[in-house]
Amino acid sequence: PQFDRFVHERFERCLDLYLLPRKVSKKSVVNPRDLLPRMPDIADLRPFPELASTEYVGHAQSVTVIDLSSCGQWLASGSHDGTVRVFEVDSGREFFTHSFGKAHAVESVAFNPKANRQSLLSVVCKHRCFLIPLSFVSSSAEHEQHVLEPIQHIKRCSLSDEQAQQAASNQMMIPRLNLTQTLALFKQNLFEELSHWPALIETMSTDLHWDVHAKFKEIAQQIQQHQQKQKQKQK
Repeated sequence: PQFDRFVHERFERCLDLYLLPRKVSKKSVVNPRDLLPRMPDIADLRPFPELASTEYVGHAQSVTVIDLSSCGQWLASGSHDGTVRVFEVDSGREFFTHSFGKAHAVESVAFNPKANRQSLLSVVCKHRCFLIPLSFVSSSAEHEQHVLEPIQHIKRCSLSDEQAQQAASNQMMIPRLNLTQTLALFKQNLFEELSHWPALIETMSTDLHWDVHAKFKEIAQQIQQHQQKQKQKQK
């Protein structure tokens, strides 16, 4: 609601602004070099360090990013060679390395800033963020409680019910082979190379109670049949 002197006071305010004396102010000209701090003379910085106290060796190309753990004991570094390495600060010994490929440079590395979660290392590479748990950075109890359990909880929540049941059951995983390893297998007798499979599959199914895929059991049966044929030929 307006009061009786609203229009009058508004008019006086506008009149004051209109009659305000004008003054032209010039912009101050500042040399950008004057804003920079003055560096000490080189002669005042002597003696220069001449001996390297600790060297962190391992990267094949330029190191682009580094980060220290909250305890100050571990140093993580990333390079253009696509590797991430973790060194002990005092000794310079390398405790961990992982390669993302020579064509993928590491863009960022960072430890978790919290003391009880510092065993979790985040790495940015290939436009993705990777979380790498490092068990040797902190105690086993803290690593299990504050790093591994939250990661497992996130995985369980992100999976569907069917996928979670499959992840919970122990399944035998077969590693992928590259082209050279695959060609090398064709030059060998696969039945002789996999002669231990029937006993291994039986141990997994009966003793360990693992959920072994039916295809693996079929392969084990084929190997057993081949072994029986070889024994009959020898007789």
